[in-house]
This record gives sequence, C-alpha cells and structure tokens, in this order.
Amino acid sequence: MIWRLLVLITATALITLPSQAKSVQCNEKEWNKALAAQKRIDDRYNFHANKFNFWLSAYHRQVFLHDEFSSQELVSFWQSDKQQWHLKLEGQIRASRAAADNMNIETLQLRQMTPAIRLMESNWLSLNQACEEQGFALNMITSAGYIQVNQKLRQEVQKLMEKLEFLRSRYSQEAESLENARQPSQHN
Repeated sequence: MIWRLLVLITATALITLPSQAKSVQCNEKEWNKALAAQKRIDDRYNFHANKFNFWLSAYHRQVFLHDEFSSQELVSFWQSDKQQWHLKLEGQIRASRAAADNMNIETLQLRQMTPAIRLMESNWLSLNQACEEQGFALNMITSAGYIQVNQKLRQEVQKLMEKLEFLRSRYSQEAESLENARQPSQHN
C-alpha cells in the first residue's frame, strides 16, 4: 500500500515538473523566441491591414447604384426590356455579395488573431517578470514596451474589424437594394 502511494506521489511530481522546468528565463534564447513570435503576429496584422487598404481603395472607386438612383429608377431598370441592364444589375449583385463574403472571411481571420495577441502579451509579461527577478532592468523595460505594443495591436485589430464591417454592410446593402428592386411586389 505504501509502495503505491509513493508511486502515485512520484508520478504526480513528475507530471508537474515539466511545467515548472519550462519557466521563462530572461536570456537570449527566450528573447529570440519572443521576438520571432512577435514578428509573425505583426506580419499577419500587416497582411490584413494591406488587404483592407486595397479594399478601401476599391470601395472609394465603387459606384453604388442604390446611392446613385432612386428605388423607382432601380425598379424601372429591371422592368425595362433591355437585357443589357439586367446583366449589369445581376453582375453588380454578384460582385457586391462576393465583396461582402470576402469581408466576412477577413473579419473571421482577424478575430482569430485576438487570442494569439493575448498569448503574445502574456509571454511578454512572463519575460518581463523573469527579467525583473533576474535584475535585468533594460530587458524588463523593453518587454513592458512589447506588452503595450500588443495591447495596442488588439485595439487596432478591433478597429480594423469595425471598418471591415462598415464596408461589408455597404456591399450587402447594395445587393439587397438591387434584389428588392428586381421584384418590388414581393418586398412591399
């Protein structure tokens, strides 16, 4: 019975040892790992920010028919016998839906960044505490700066998602307005 108790205590101690043995140290290896991870997060954000800037530029060039024409005018385009108008309106609906879908996907990808940024912030905090305990003041100050960088990055990701939501809603509104004008009797 005592033998089993000793085995259980030893097994429990061994299971918890790796987490204690993996505590963060304020050394070059830990800094390089943290900096590499930070660069990946920064690069990922910059990729999404550049994509947004491309879409914003396209948005500013986009002609939204529901802004340019009244509801009655849009209905009259659908009621005309000109197939050319129908094709243009259908193309506008497809393009607007595709843009809105792409922005939904982009928002989901950005939302997935938030846990990674929080983890990075936590890693910098652990490194900060280790540097403080080991008396490395400059490293402690630098790691505190990275904590703030990640807090700011989370805010920037949130702002970018809000901007994407605005663009997505504009494209969705365009598609919906054109669909409603196609068969106004079904939407009244």
